[in-house]
Amino acid sequence: RAGGWKKLDANNDGAIDRSEAAKVPQFAAKFDQLDKNKDGRIDASERPHHDGMHGGRAGGWKKLDANNDGAIDRSEAAKVPQFAAKFDQLDKNKDGRIDASERPHHDGMHGGRAGGWKKLDANNDGAIDRSEAAKVPQFAAKFDQLDKNKDGRIDASERPHHDGMHGGRAGGWKKLDANNDGAIDRSEAAKVPQFAAKFDQLDKNKDGRIDASERPHHDGMHGGRAGGWKKLDANNDGAIDRSEAAKVPQFAAKFDQLDKNKDGRIDASERPHHDGMHGGRAGGWKKLDANTDGAIDRSEAAKVPQFAAKFDQLDKNKDGRIDATERPKHEGRGGLAKLDADKDGRLSRAEAANSPFAAKFNEVDANKDGFVDREEMRAAFKRMHPQRGNGVGSGGTGRS
Repeated sequence: RAGGWKKLDANNDGAIDRSEAAKVPQFAAKFDQLDKNKDGRIDASERPHHDGMHGGRAGGWKKLDANNDGAIDRSEAAKVPQFAAKFDQLDKNKDGRIDASERPHHDGMHGGRAGGWKKLDANNDGAIDRSEAAKVPQFAAKFDQLDKNKDGRIDASERPHHDGMHGGRAGGWKKLDANNDGAIDRSEAAKVPQFAAKFDQLDKNKDGRIDASERPHHDGMHGGRAGGWKKLDANNDGAIDRSEAAKVPQFAAKFDQLDKNKDGRIDASERPHHDGMHGGRAGGWKKLDANTDGAIDRSEAAKVPQFAAKFDQLDKNKDGRIDATERPKHEGRGGLAKLDADKDGRLSRAEAANSPFAAKFNEVDANKDGFVDREEMRAAFKRMHPQRGNGVGSGGTGRS
């Protein structure tokens, strides 16, 4: 997140004072509002969180807290059924209010993914000890580094947060690219030691710069998690066989389900996708496919107007059904990079001509120079998806 807590906390006392907050103007502007106890410091309990119940998304903490008392009572929680359903579970002290200390957090070690903070904290004491951390080798390997006060426990103030060369979060691509030339040179990379350590490995063409095509990506089976498609595909044949899938137990468990043609390989057409029309979001492929025949017909597509509007364009073989091979995919890892034939980091009108993007070219080309660069693409995505804020969703159009 902008300026990250750790970076702001110059004296490593676990809190942000007014001089430290001054480094991030948006944060400094909210200092007095966040400093609930008026001690001149924002401590962990006063720290702003992303809402979902976490970020800036619709239905967040601020919107729920109608009386602005800093807590959510039962009537306020009722506005979000998922939150209301967990009210009694979250209300640890049974005072009928969810205050900041009881507020749900993203897990990961940050998000909601398996192996999150809650799952690791076996004794529910709010901290992770060495034996609990051992369940996640990557976390265990960083235990001593994270345990700032050397008490043998990682508490909430020491808990690791997402950073990235990836999200727009502290230390991201834009912040590193000091001269705004769209690439990271060695001196710019030096600001992030982990990135600098991989510079030569990432600089494929050995020109002394990491450009957009060489930029590290989140993997997944989709995201940035260990065991992504490329890593699994040991023989680089573009498909995952059973022995390769065995490296990721969750993936291996779904092998037979994913292997539609039963050839013992998961190829690109069988690869699991995030829905939007791609993942697990409302209105995804599975939900649209009412008759579960693996394809979307016109009547099923009608449930999502944006999808229905593109039906004829997507139905390549004109059989009245969008099957898996015609299914739209997220771009980011594919979008700009795939269309950018001359690899100059921007799209010309000719490059965009044979894509769905062509119809919006003039709208996205903000400076009317006949090219669409990454910043124009990001800006267009934000206009079209304001609810996603600064993040260009996972694999979204603006990220590559």
